[in-house]
Amino acid sequence: MGSRACATLVAAAIALGVVFSVARSHAADQRQSAGYGRAAAASPDALEAAREESGALPAPHASLSTPAGTLRIVQPELVAATFGQPIRFELTVDDTAADGTLSVAIPARWSTRTVSGLTPSKTPRTMRSTDGVTLQTKAGAASLRVVGAEAGARMDFQVVDTGIPASTYKLPVTWSDASGSRSLGTLEVRFYAPARESPETRRQAAAREPAQRLNVTNDTAFESETFATAVPNDTQRVLVGANGGPGAYNAWLSTNGGTSFTELAVPASMDVRGTTTNQAGELCCDPFSMADDNGNIWYGGLALDGNPPSRITISRIAAGTSTFVSTVGLPERTGSGIQDKPMGAIDLATGSPHYGRLYVVWDEPGVAGVNVVITMCDTRVPVTGLDAARCDNADNWTLPVTIAAAGSYIYPEVAAGPDGKAYVIWWDYSATNAIRGSTCLASANCATVAGWSAASTIATLDATGGAPVPFACPTLAQPGGRVGPATAMDIDHSGGATDGTVYVTWSDLRTGSGTTRCDDSTPPATTQLTWDSFVATATNALPGGAGPSASVGTRLITGAEGGAAADDWFPSVAVDQSNGAAWADVYSTLLDSTRRTMQVFARPVGPGASIGALSQVSTVASNYSTTPCCGFDNDYGDYNGIEAAGGKVFVPWSDKSGTDGEAFINVFDESNPPGPPGPPGPPPPPPPPPPPPPANQRPFAAITGPSLVTAGPVTFSALGSLDTDGAIVRFRWDVDGNPANGFEVETGAIGKLTRMLAAGKRTVTVKVTDNRGGSDQASKTLTVRPIARVHMLRNGAVIKLRSAFRISLAGCSLCTGRITATTKGVKVGSAAFKLNAAGKVVVRVKVSQAAQKLLRKARRLRVTLKLTVANGAGGTGKAAGRVTLRR
Repeated sequence: MGSRACATLVAAAIALGVVFSVARSHAADQRQSAGYGRAAAASPDALEAAREESGALPAPHASLSTPAGTLRIVQPELVAATFGQPIRFELTVDDTAADGTLSVAIPARWSTRTVSGLTPSKTPRTMRSTDGVTLQTKAGAASLRVVGAEAGARMDFQVVDTGIPASTYKLPVTWSDASGSRSLGTLEVRFYAPARESPETRRQAAAREPAQRLNVTNDTAFESETFATAVPNDTQRVLVGANGGPGAYNAWLSTNGGTSFTELAVPASMDVRGTTTNQAGELCCDPFSMADDNGNIWYGGLALDGNPPSRITISRIAAGTSTFVSTVGLPERTGSGIQDKPMGAIDLATGSPHYGRLYVVWDEPGVAGVNVVITMCDTRVPVTGLDAARCDNADNWTLPVTIAAAGSYIYPEVAAGPDGKAYVIWWDYSATNAIRGSTCLASANCATVAGWSAASTIATLDATGGAPVPFACPTLAQPGGRVGPATAMDIDHSGGATDGTVYVTWSDLRTGSGTTRCDDSTPPATTQLTWDSFVATATNALPGGAGPSASVGTRLITGAEGGAAADDWFPSVAVDQSNGAAWADVYSTLLDSTRRTMQVFARPVGPGASIGALSQVSTVASNYSTTPCCGFDNDYGDYNGIEAAGGKVFVPWSDKSGTDGEAFINVFDESNPPGPPGPPGPPPPPPPPPPPPPANQRPFAAITGPSLVTAGPVTFSALGSLDTDGAIVRFRWDVDGNPANGFEVETGAIGKLTRMLAAGKRTVTVKVTDNRGGSDQASKTLTVRPIARVHMLRNGAVIKLRSAFRISLAGCSLCTGRITATTKGVKVGSAAFKLNAAGKVVVRVKVSQAAQKLLRKARRLRVTLKLTVANGAGGTGKAAGRVTLRR
């Protein structure tokens, strides 16, 4: 099509044009325009119902490749009559962008004033800009000048719907430059007619919409530690993770906004740093997830310790797909112990120099304590731009960097600020008894220890009785003992680098709220101190100031709401980067005066730790109160993870309102949250007891290890032990062979043991116990040879030389070795030897001609002797001596 025809088409199609003038430069920034309030949107249920009533329609064509980059409509399917909803356009600048003008034809029907005097849409407004990219409107036209946007930078603008009629609209797109104009195709937006429902019913529902809950997992296993992530620009893609589920480590993916989920098994074969062959790993637990603007989703957790060692793992679901690509075993430094409690974040601030960087933090076991460590991988690289697949290779992740060294740390959390600064927080459960954190400036090298600041204190915790908050607190609602000051953090970058509100949540015991205090091993009581949950904020910095929780934070459930007599725990927080709205959720016994059953609540939070209206997210009480105390059972786990994106809030939780714990989720519009809590009432009756289990099948114990070793560290493995109807939960070991001492070593659920053994013959026995009390044992007999050693019996002797000399040696039994003699850089001679059963031998060393010639001149030679020895079982030793040869 020629340029004249193109111009005619555009003129006929639009009353309001959007024009992109493109030129290249550098540096990116991100800003949020003023004047547009929180966006409205139809609920996922309303959109799905409208789709069903409209029949099977092909998906709108919502993305075009242009000479300036990729142009797309973020949400091309909408429900008409949803006043205030945005039609959002996004241009992602290409590294090879040419100079020119990109024009989008806006349908005349959107801007023609109606007979009532109203206009169906508002003038386009910028929602995200970057240096050199500005949207200007003049005389019914709009131009977007792109001057200097960095490759991968994005510019967003939106048209607000104030009454656009239901229809499918085609928006022609053209490109003009020095060579003329040409058509690039069309974008499409579809407005569905709302499902037929009376306006009265809809208005009544909007006044107080009841909480909707969906059983995500719906299986026979217990799920805990739920975590949710939605793709920022496509909230139809939602991932929920949880501990539990039969078989492999699993995740649950929705492609319809959380209306239904499909279970996905995570690949257990891991790519690890420095190898070309994948390692098999036992993927386990502690889920976290994150998503980028392009639709890639990362899901992480941990692999249990064994062979290979424990690692933090991360797996990717590629944009537009519903299966995992691969699993990466992140670099680890310790070789043993559980790498624990991982969390991750992506730098999604387009103004950040580290846009696209993935961060993962965790607890690293160490000899001197626990380290808080971080690793990172850049999905954006020079020349090629954004490439999510780059981080499918473990070699592209940095080695772990220690942020807090050798202490008592848990619950690390990471987030990235709008200016590229990285933030990490954690709970220090030593006598420091505080929530603490560290930051790395955008200009610093965060892959080095020097890049991170000294730890600062966000809040000090309850110290009733002169002791820190217990590491594992059994409560009436969670007797398994997993309640603690779990941290969460997110940062607002919707307004660019000048915004940067940092939100931090945690929990703490309320001083004076009871007469007793929980501890790690005492069953809970009604007299115990209650738990409160808090939120604190700061701008472009960690909040706090070393004060008590109640002075530096705001309670998420206030005393006036009944929180003084309730336990509130596992708060989490998320920021919707499309509008800067932040939401926090929390588990609470608010509606149960006995503090035994839990409901989930959520509320908006804002800068200055302000809080909005409290909403009850769950509708049925969850009850783990009958779990046995103090066994560190999963119950609800030990954290929870909320999500907010695209004007919606995604609240997952571990729900035991039936016979087993399930992962549930409630998805609601930020502008129409669930109603306030109902009045407290009597707790629901405990769930009926499960049917009696079948008779337990005894586990099978197996032990492997060497049969002949040298004295020193020896490793035994019982990983080959099996339990056909449950799990082995306890390994105990008899190492000294003395029945009177019993099984003197216990390794918990870890089926490996390393011990220093002295020389001799011994039998090592392992006893395995399953989760229903069944046990079995197996033994391994081995011979431990002494460490290889040898020494000269007459060190320093003067020997009269003929053509050879003899040396008497003593050392290990039946060992072999070699003796080498030198003097003044000249080789005197060498000889092999074998020590007899008594550990003795006389070695004859023949003297070289060169040494004899030296001796004839000097008459005496000091000779250095070097001895090596091996015992045939891997042990080696060295020794040295001197003799004097004379004529």
